Amino acid sequence: MPSGKHAPTRLSTYTTVHHNVLDQFVRDGFVDAGHDLEFTATEGGFLLEGVLRCAGGIEIEVRKLVGIVLEEGDPLVLTRWYSYNVSVRGLGNVFRYDSPHVFDSQGHHAEHHVHRYDVLSGDREGLLHFIHGEDAHPTLGEVIEEARRWYYDNLAALQGLGLA
Repeated sequence: MPSGKHAPTRLSTYTTVHHNVLDQFVRDGFVDAGHDLEFTATEGGFLLEGVLRCAGGIEIEVRKLVGIVLEEGDPLVLTRWYSYNVSVRGLGNVFRYDSPHVFDSQGHHAEHHVHRYDVLSGDREGLLHFIHGEDAHPTLGEVIEEARRWYYDNLAALQGLGLA
């Protein structure tokens, strides 16, 4: 079972941390307060889905299953799988993190990985990078922070396109 930042935790702790992290990005003005990200109860866990609308036309599409590891009182939960896709509205993908899944004809892999695109140059193919190490793949908060860094690193180009 994972340890470190991806270790199982109580559902109440998980949701509190989740809301605090999102609230911080909303207060900072990077994430729009009107996001539609929400938890839905499913068999054996909770599905977190929706889109975070951010500065510069950036959108973060979130799909994540938080599974119940131990169901007694405040359930113990653990992320089972995730996909975080960061794109710029009207331009395309910036990067997408995916949890392991079976390799198939569409190029998906059985390891944590990230697809990176040079969206400002029209790149639609991207480059695939595998992520090794238990704590190397990101949390949602780390993905939002990476998107924010990308926004500020590319602010002049986004302004030139009328997106910032």
